[in-house]
Amino acid sequence: MQIHNFLCDLLVSIKLLIDTYLFPHKPKYIKSYEFNLGNRSFQLSKEPNVNYSLPAVLVSINDETINFGGRRTDLIMRNDLDNINKTPVLYNETKNIVVYLHEEQTQVFFTITFNCETQLEAKEIAYTIKRSLPLNKNLNIFTFMSYLEIDHNLLLDLLNFNIPFDNIQNLYTKLNYNTNKPEYCFSLQHNPLVRLDSVSTNISDTSQSTFQTQLELTYTIPFPQYLIVEELNLIKTINFSFNIYNHPVVMIPSTKYYLGEKVNYKVDRCLLLQSEETSFPDGIKISKTDTQVYINIEFEFSDFVLDSKYLYRFYKIINNERVFFIKEPSYYYPSENKAVFIFTIDEYSAIIPENTSPMFIEFYYYLDS
Repeated sequence: MQIHNFLCDLLVSIKLLIDTYLFPHKPKYIKSYEFNLGNRSFQLSKEPNVNYSLPAVLVSINDETINFGGRRTDLIMRNDLDNINKTPVLYNETKNIVVYLHEEQTQVFFTITFNCETQLEAKEIAYTIKRSLPLNKNLNIFTFMSYLEIDHNLLLDLLNFNIPFDNIQNLYTKLNYNTNKPEYCFSLQHNPLVRLDSVSTNISDTSQSTFQTQLELTYTIPFPQYLIVEELNLIKTINFSFNIYNHPVVMIPSTKYYLGEKVNYKVDRCLLLQSEETSFPDGIKISKTDTQVYINIEFEFSDFVLDSKYLYRFYKIINNERVFFIKEPSYYYPSENKAVFIFTIDEYSAIIPENTSPMFIEFYYYLDS
């Protein structure tokens, strides 16, 4: 089973580490990020002239080393299972089937370069990093979440999951920007050990146009290796695609709160949208005027049917709070399996999809009381 390039998720997680841990007191301090993997690179920001603004950060992965059987026992959930390196990632309550993810501890080595406008700015960045990350110390300070694909045939054919009728925990859908098709995925929380190996500044030559602060950083983090379904004696190997994936979904985890009685609705699909750049024949398309934003949702009938019973919750998680709008379709086309939603510019600006802060769209209906 093949998933997207997980290394791209790790690259983008560095952005969250810098923005939320190193410089939380300076929102949007870093103007742009560029991520390198081998001889390929990608950027997240599409703002005009952002490449000419400083400070800018260049993140590269140098190498990774898998330490089989080396996962620390104090960093995993203790249970009675023989394999202590596996974590439940999907649970079908209706059929009582659990899908586990087997992981192996891995060290990933990064080189991170800050391009600065002045010598003082480079020194300030170096000081902030040294103050926050002591040299050669493994720190458990940072948590992020990514979304890994699960094969459509495995989910529907081998496991026989009935999406509209089964109650399935932690199942999402996102758009694959390589295949132009929606795909099922699950969320996975990561809590790497972060170690600063070195930090240095290049400010000796005052004639330079930019000045650099460079650091070497190491993650110790579990890598996904296999999917395991014990009820079926099934093991599926996870292979990474080594294409550059320009749309990884990486975010700070949120906490769900359920107050009072059990929820009286069922979510049949939760769709993640990580970019506005969508123009698929089936899926999501976003178009704008000066005053309104149109979100067009269209799926193949074989994938998902947009029944008239559904309500739609559009939301985004900001500082562990949900900013959401509950919408009914402004236009509904049953024969085309399509629905169109209209937002004001102000409404849409609160939920604009981004790689590190995606938009969630829940398709749900109320249960009979």
